[in-house]
Amino acid sequence: MHNEVKNVKLSFSGLAAPDLDGRSRTEVFVNVEADLTVLDGGREVLRAGAFPVVELASALCAWKARPSDDRGDFTLTSLSLEGHWRLRLLRSTDGWQVVDDGHPDAFTGAPHSAVFTGAARSAAEVDAAIDEFTTRLRDDCLQLLGPWIEQYFD
Repeated sequence: MHNEVKNVKLSFSGLAAPDLDGRSRTEVFVNVEADLTVLDGGREVLRAGAFPVVELASALCAWKARPSDDRGDFTLTSLSLEGHWRLRLLRSTDGWQVVDDGHPDAFTGAPHSAVFTGAARSAAEVDAAIDEFTTRLRDDCLQLLGPWIEQYFD
């Protein structure tokens, strides 16, 4: 548990799908939501309610599937968030950094003036955080929605 505080951690709570009307990619990505928290070194970088967590998990897994030397920066292009998600994973000389670029909050439109750049993390650290997040999300989605949801975690 002590390691989690020093590293990047993505967590969620309150997984729900109250507006889910179908099983299409668009329906699932837009309507399966949870409250998302991103920590870097124990510092809260982002807290967002009703966040499209399956869409995020799918995008992170696709990004992670590429060899770390071939990965570009990660930015979520969302079906339900206007513009871009303000939190990104950027390559640095020493690894990967969580960066909050200070763009307006996608949920409220409120300006977010603080720019945060986290510590450099190895690809292994970032990959472990993604794996932990997606494994827990997949398990919770299976319980909430049934086995059909698994196709969005491949």
